[in-house]
Amino acid sequence: MTTSDIVGLLIATLGGAAVGLERQWSGHAEGPAARFAGLRTFTMLGALGGCSGWLWTAGITAPAAILFAGAVGIVAAGYLVASRQDIDGTTEIAALVVLAAGVIAGTGSVRLASGIIALATLLLIEKSRLHSLVQRIDDVGLRSGVRFAVMALVVLPLLPQGPFGPLGGIRPRELWALELGEGYAGAAVRSGRVYIFDYNRDAKQVDLNKMLPDMQSKYSLFAYVPDTHQYASFGHLEGYSAMYYTYMWSLVIAKDLFSKFDNKNLLDPKIATEYRKKVLDPGGSEDAADLVKDFLGRPYSFQSFQNWLNHGAS
Repeated sequence: MTTSDIVGLLIATLGGAAVGLERQWSGHAEGPAARFAGLRTFTMLGALGGCSGWLWTAGITAPAAILFAGAVGIVAAGYLVASRQDIDGTTEIAALVVLAAGVIAGTGSVRLASGIIALATLLLIEKSRLHSLVQRIDDVGLRSGVRFAVMALVVLPLLPQGPFGPLGGIRPRELWALELGEGYAGAAVRSGRVYIFDYNRDAKQVDLNKMLPDMQSKYSLFAYVPDTHQYASFGHLEGYSAMYYTYMWSLVIAKDLFSKFDNKNLLDPKIATEYRKKVLDPGGSEDAADLVKDFLGRPYSFQSFQNWLNHGAS
């Protein structure tokens, strides 16, 4: 037996002990409604799984299979007995996870086994918070979550990689991934505070001066500062105000660049290719004003933006 084998068995045993400690601490191993396993049993299950994995890698497959099957049988028997009073199978599932992680550790994959045990223990410890979180999800939130899962896990893998189009610049999968990241993650972050403060409460009963300290204590890493009114603030006015000027100035440049395109033939590959080669391809390698001048054949001006303000996009 090598040092790595000993480490694998140790990780398997400690992993079982970690889960068993949580089961014992949470009261699932004691009392009239106790499940079949606590600290000691889970520790031995982890060690048994580790031994099974080590025996399997050593070529002693028959004893390994017998040990693992016997442990699974014990877990199944424990659930059958306990289910006569309570159908909750969390402890038994946790036992199977400990066995599986033990086998993985016994075969030498200690990092994977450690990650599995850590995740399982976290889920067990955070049971009440997870249940509370689920109860707070409304119909809109549930539907949005399901839609995002479908678009991310079903639609995204089915989209072709690309590139496509006359310019070779359309990559459906990358565009969809960007849309998912910006559209959903960004919107969730931006609207989370608005949802908490507004949509989830009756506006007639809202007292922001009382609500803000409570919400900040729950959802912020920073303590509430008395006599402050965050709901009336606009953070971008401090340290970011100049950026709003650049938004408008960017629109000035954009309208000037757009003036070179044909409104009746916006998909003209000739002008699009020229824009790509003279503006997009060089990127930050040259001064932005020089790139715009090279594309327009003149320095940028305010005229196109002024025309757009006076007469509209047409």
